[in-house]
Amino acid sequence: EPLYAFVSVERALRWHGHSKAFRDGMVYATTALFFGTGNCTKDVSSIVLARVFNDDRLRLYDYDPVRFMSEAPKMFAFPKFRDLYGKVGEAIRGNGGRVTLNARVVKVERTKSVVRVHVEMPDKSIEIRECDKVVFACNTEQAKSMLDAGTGASMMEKKIFKNIVYYDDVSITHSDEEYMKKHYEVAQDVRDMYFIKSYEDDPSLCEMSFDLTAYQPFARGANDERVYQSIFLNKGKDESRWTRDEIDPNRVLLVKWWRQFGHTVRHFTKAVPFWRFVQNKRKTLYAGSYTMVNTHEIAIISGLAAAYRCGAEYPFPDDALAAFQFDLYLRVIHGVKY
Repeated sequence: EPLYAFVSVERALRWHGHSKAFRDGMVYATTALFFGTGNCTKDVSSIVLARVFNDDRLRLYDYDPVRFMSEAPKMFAFPKFRDLYGKVGEAIRGNGGRVTLNARVVKVERTKSVVRVHVEMPDKSIEIRECDKVVFACNTEQAKSMLDAGTGASMMEKKIFKNIVYYDDVSITHSDEEYMKKHYEVAQDVRDMYFIKSYEDDPSLCEMSFDLTAYQPFARGANDERVYQSIFLNKGKDESRWTRDEIDPNRVLLVKWWRQFGHTVRHFTKAVPFWRFVQNKRKTLYAGSYTMVNTHEIAIISGLAAAYRCGAEYPFPDDALAAFQFDLYLRVIHGVKY
């Protein structure tokens, strides 16, 4: 691992004699689809791919020596986020906390004694709130902007920030069955969740789609039709390849733009190992999948870790696997033991 941490997936596969067809059609496509690496899969650190397939306590899917990956993923659905976060907000208020919506933080000032958070309210007035600590549960671009407007980031924070690169992606939620049949293999009698399309001019790059009705029981279109979500990656660089315009606009339910960080070797060697030197320093904590790997699991663990560093108890101590992963995250990203 000390060697392969600095070796990209593409280079490792070439070193070990794997064909371009296997790299493009199996490894890059599968990794991009399941592990959120977007069109940066070739540059992902090879130890990450090894871990998610071969580590008994960290892997997401079992490696299959014949089919590469053969098992059907086990899924469960959250309730509607509007309901879920509404209950979280009620719990915070019930414990004496404060929840502010439809506002934005414009500046964060950190001193030895206090953190001052400048909040622009819906009426454009500015409120200054003094806090014991600040948790940046947003991407590092936003955190940097807030800090730059205040007392500024530390040298180590700046080093980490500059080594996390983001891309603009868009998700189109739609019910266009004809589009899906044109670009993917859609079987009527099988409820496949995941679909992948490699570009002919560069098979290492891809588009992907999901059948939302396969794992979100409340996601149904008109007349109980299937609802899909198609994702198009890397605006600007790969936009000319997108098939987005072929989706029937009358069947589009939601268009959502989002920022995704790149899983490059640079990210894993020049950002991830240095988080421990800024976590809980200058009254500041960082939470998000960008601290390690772009999965929902890491995002949630990072939030639990931030709460733990603020004095909260870890809520799942009796789950051996969860506790192990929480402890591992704390050791790597925070430099402390659970």
